[in-house]
Amino acid sequence: MAVAINPVDGAIQKNALFPRTYPAILGMDLAGVVEVVGSNITHVRPGDRVLGLATSLRTDDNANSAFQAYALIPSNCVSAIPEELSFEQAAVLPLAIATAALGLFGKAELGLQLPSVEPHHTGEVVLVWGGATSVGGIAIQLAKMAGYEVFSTASPKNHENIKSLGATQVFDYKSSSIEEDIVVSLKGKTLAGVYEASGTEAAMCSCARIVLGVSERVSSCVACVRAPPSTAPQGVDMKSFLATDIVDSDLCKTMFLDFVPKALKGGKFKAVPKASVVGSGLEAIQTGIDLLEQGVSSQKIVVTLGS
Repeated sequence: MAVAINPVDGAIQKNALFPRTYPAILGMDLAGVVEVVGSNITHVRPGDRVLGLATSLRTDDNANSAFQAYALIPSNCVSAIPEELSFEQAAVLPLAIATAALGLFGKAELGLQLPSVEPHHTGEVVLVWGGATSVGGIAIQLAKMAGYEVFSTASPKNHENIKSLGATQVFDYKSSSIEEDIVVSLKGKTLAGVYEASGTEAAMCSCARIVLGVSERVSSCVACVRAPPSTAPQGVDMKSFLATDIVDSDLCKTMFLDFVPKALKGGKFKAVPKASVVGSGLEAIQTGIDLLEQGVSSQKIVVTLGS
């Protein structure tokens, strides 16, 4: 079994973000072997290798947390994984899938066409700001597999990697002309929507200005992984959301039960970013949280549990 560390874990521990009942077990990303299933569950069986989205942030029930030997995961948040995908690498996916999918495909968010292993091309563009983040890398792949052309942003050292995920154009997010460059590149194209994955105020404001710059050719809004700042330009529909809102939706079942197993098995969907295993056992989780707080790039911190 393996679990991945996310920024929200440290934020809950240190800053009481999304307060939990004490004592609280944290953790949202896991991969391992199914021990037991409910009587009406048919898509996975005991002994199957799976990834799962732990939902204690939504339920406030420690049984639904990832950082423990056994976790109780809702069936619609579990995906079978192929033999060639390690638990360590699979563990980087669940929360990123939920976050990317809800922002891109949620009816209250961008509401884009759903992904498929054989996508129907729309002829429209989706901008994913923050392509080197764990959520951004998944959002690029999902948008591409939904039939959209994808533009993204990152530092130059990550451009080729992001293009390998499906982005056709990648822009240096530190460039002083990035907003103008993206608007110019969108000339003659329809912008289906913008997904802001970095969570910074500056990025959200840039995304809003880009939408304003192509306002006559935009059919949707800006989806933000954090609440947009009050300083964001007016006149743009900016929507923030919580990834756990996906749990009880049809979209959750579509992604975890149908799309993800097929896409992983076919090799069309990559488990990114690279897992960085920092230790084994529950005692290593705090080490992982502390390391993540110091900052990581193009990787996700993972801890192995059990054999």
